[in-house]
Amino acid sequence: MKKICCRTFLTLCYFLGAVLWGVANMNESASAYVHLGQSDEKITFHHTLGALAEEHGVLISISDFESSDGVRLSLQTRTCKTRKAAALAVGRLKREAVRVIEDSHKVDKEGRTVGERVLLETKSEDQKVTGAELVWSDGSTLRILYSPSLRHVLLFERQRLRE
Repeated sequence: MKKICCRTFLTLCYFLGAVLWGVANMNESASAYVHLGQSDEKITFHHTLGALAEEHGVLISISDFESSDGVRLSLQTRTCKTRKAAALAVGRLKREAVRVIEDSHKVDKEGRTVGERVLLETKSEDQKVTGAELVWSDGSTLRILYSPSLRHVLLFERQRLRE
């Protein structure tokens, strides 16, 4: 059985969903400036699919979401063996990205730094589809939120991921 990297796996999951659900906006560029306004708050997200996988002994949880305006997102959660392993994975994803849009610290409710948070512009392996990934670590937990729409990644973060 051929091993594939997690970005390839996420891309395959996304495209499988895109074929099944006929998603529009697949080529929205993440390089465009995004301003989230009040009208964006009308957009909602619902869970469409969940899956578990294992890679190198690490359990990976994948949850797919779709916005009320038809844009798909995929959230991957993996528990790395150590905090350092999670940090190394973030660094690898940054190096593989087309560009780093934001690079900051992930903080907890008390304001303590618990990991790293990066927003990336990505391209599929065939270089045809642009997308955005929000990657963050919290201790040994690594999360990757992917969508072809930077605007939807940021909106999902604001609505569903902020504590």
